[in-house]
Amino acid sequence: MELRNLARETQRGYLSAVKGLAQHYHQSPDSLTKDEIENYLLYLKNEKGNTTGSCGAVAAGLRFFYTHVVDQPIPFDCQIRRKNRKLPTVFSTIWYLQSQTECASL
Repeated sequence: MELRNLARETQRGYLSAVKGLAQHYHQSPDSLTKDEIENYLLYLKNEKGNTTGSCGAVAAGLRFFYTHVVDQPIPFDCQIRRKNRKLPTVFSTIWYLQSQTECASL
């Protein structure tokens, strides 16, 4: 990871992701299947209540491990996205001018 110039905190996060996966299944992470990895990510999100940001960080760490360390990329489907935020209401210029006129007449 140092050869790839990853930051120290990124390295720590990636190692923690792989360690958590290994501890969850009580076996080496290189022997796990795609379904087991996906189930672990769902467990983090739904049962442990991890945020989408932390689940995404775990997925990135696992993706790095399987792609660069084990050298057998497992194409697990992980698209953990944040909920769409409701955009604020934007008033038109006409509405603004009408409200200004009404306020001025008070």
